[in-house]
Amino acid sequence: MQASVPQRISALPFALLLLLIALPTSAQVSRIEISSREQLAAEGVDYSYERILGVMHFTLDPKDPDNSKVVDIRHAPVNGEGLVEYSADFKLLVPTANIANGSLVYMVNNRGGGRVAPEISLTDDPLSKMGFTWLLTGWINELEAGANRILLHAPIVGSAQQPITGDVRYEITTAQIENDVNISGAGHLSYEPTTAGARAATLTTRLNLLDPRVPVERSQFDLAVNWPQGRNQPVVTLNVDGGLRPGYVYELIYEAMNPVLSGAGMAGIRDSMSLLLHGAADDAALAPQLASFNLPPLERSIAIGNSQSGRLLRLFLYDGFNQDLEGRRVFDGVIPVITGSGMGMFNNRFAMPTRTNGQHENLLFPNDLFPFTYGDSTD
Repeated sequence: MQASVPQRISALPFALLLLLIALPTSAQVSRIEISSREQLAAEGVDYSYERILGVMHFTLDPKDPDNSKVVDIRHAPVNGEGLVEYSADFKLLVPTANIANGSLVYMVNNRGGGRVAPEISLTDDPLSKMGFTWLLTGWINELEAGANRILLHAPIVGSAQQPITGDVRYEITTAQIENDVNISGAGHLSYEPTTAGARAATLTTRLNLLDPRVPVERSQFDLAVNWPQGRNQPVVTLNVDGGLRPGYVYELIYEAMNPVLSGAGMAGIRDSMSLLLHGAADDAALAPQLASFNLPPLERSIAIGNSQSGRLLRLFLYDGFNQDLEGRRVFDGVIPVITGSGMGMFNNRFAMPTRTNGQHENLLFPNDLFPFTYGDSTD
């Protein structure tokens, strides 16, 4: 049976507990905060894993051509050195040297959640015995905190003086008559309506995709906006007189403001991987902290993602993020599982990363994008 044995480090000075290491301003990872370190061990095996949780803080130079892949980066706020700042939660699992196999595996978390093999079972899962080093980082901003979610903390693009606005569209379905429904789904965040956008919002309903849209009078529905603590996107809920009918597609359109720099999630994957693979050589200031992670020599890198997470990997490759800012390959191999031809709304203005085309709803969202095969093809 697997046992989780916390390492007690409360006696360390607070500065060492956080392990904050400042890097040169040109670095992509500016500092790292460690929130916990825990040893995962089990009876009957001679190996274990250390699980390290924390936050990576990043910078992006908007003038670097390789960062131009991040949509709207030219509208993102910059610090005094002209760099865009953001952060992402991370989870790192490091095997003991006696089983380490030299491979770093990036697991794309699905909607902020996900466990890797050593967390599930050290004895029964064969992947645990193979000695991979595991990394997960937050890449989605549109999620509420809590439930051990690994989140992206992306900045809003635009400014208070010149906010970016645009129409957004949501489809809402329910399985029963209900009201006060989160328009993006439970635990998800949406985009803030402008004052005019909330007033002029439109709502239609139809049973099937090709059915005529039946307008709902503006006086017959309300939108409520609430701000979860620590998040820069709100929860928007819909209330319809008489309740939302089960099985019907409700299409809500309104003018929104303050999109986030969603593509920073892929830049963070690129730069966190580069840090672990090459960081000690690239940034001497970070070498002591990397040494404290007890990373084995890493000779190869792999990415795995299922469903939505696999679609993210396909777009990661297609948008050119599989090369770090020094021109080195990030992943030697990528395994997108059950993705079909899908990609997703991961790197665009007013992105909705968790939207997925279904058989009945969300059919019109831009998730299945060219190219549809891995071979050479022409659009």
